[in-house]
Amino acid sequence: MNGIIPRSKAKGTDICATENWNYIIRSDLGCYMQTSDLNKGSDISICHLHPACQNGDHYIADNKGYFHIIKGNSCRKVSDLSTDSDAEVYSLHPSCQGGDHYLSTFHCFYIIFQEKGTLRVTTDMKRDSDAKEHTLDPEYRDGLYYWQLQLKDSLHMYAILQSFLPSGCYFSFLKPTCEWGVEYYTVFAGKCYSVHPDVLNFLPGGLSVTKEYGGSHVSTKSELWNKATEEEELLTFELKPKESLYLWQHKLCLGEESVLFCRHLKITNEPNPPTEALLPSAQP
Repeated sequence: MNGIIPRSKAKGTDICATENWNYIIRSDLGCYMQTSDLNKGSDISICHLHPACQNGDHYIADNKGYFHIIKGNSCRKVSDLSTDSDAEVYSLHPSCQGGDHYLSTFHCFYIIFQEKGTLRVTTDMKRDSDAKEHTLDPEYRDGLYYWQLQLKDSLHMYAILQSFLPSGCYFSFLKPTCEWGVEYYTVFAGKCYSVHPDVLNFLPGGLSVTKEYGGSHVSTKSELWNKATEEEELLTFELKPKESLYLWQHKLCLGEESVLFCRHLKITNEPNPPTEALLPSAQP
């Protein structure tokens, strides 16, 4: 695997979080994943993404139960990504425009400007209220995705954390792929955590997808999708009495629904699935 595709190169894709849930937005698939733990892959569900909520530049979840979808210099605020409920649109204050990453923690919005190495904190992106700007630690500047730190009883924790943590240290970010695979770093804890395989497979670049069998990083302009593609291949082999033969094929599922199948087969005489990757690496 060459690595996760950064948010900046995958429009309509982002990670955001509340106290209890993490959300991975995939506009290209028309859905989003919800999980209570990125490391354990707990309580995973796949939900429909309303057309009005697709193709945002950034996605933010706040602890008041709203999602904020930024497109250009405006923001759409909704209470449900599947139904576009309670939708409102507002313009971003000039000082809140052009950020590389956006998130919300406690009662504040955080705007990361990676090239400048700064973190802007404001309580209102429309008015830029109570704004402060901080230098972003160089160790935190190369994240691919950023989202809020998950803490229960957040208002109480915020009062405690303010007494010994500098403002702006309440977030997590996905690190570039390293020798240990895909990990995310939580600034408050100062620890790295691995991403669960079921979560990893939903991230762009996390699962190898090539033009052989369709996918999110494929140009479909010259493809015809009015009917399913089928290929037949004749297999000839001889089985002796009490011998068994196993055919293995990779497939991609959303929930229990099979969506994509790899055309490459693996034939073995063992009942255990093959451990080597049958799919070529995705090219960003």
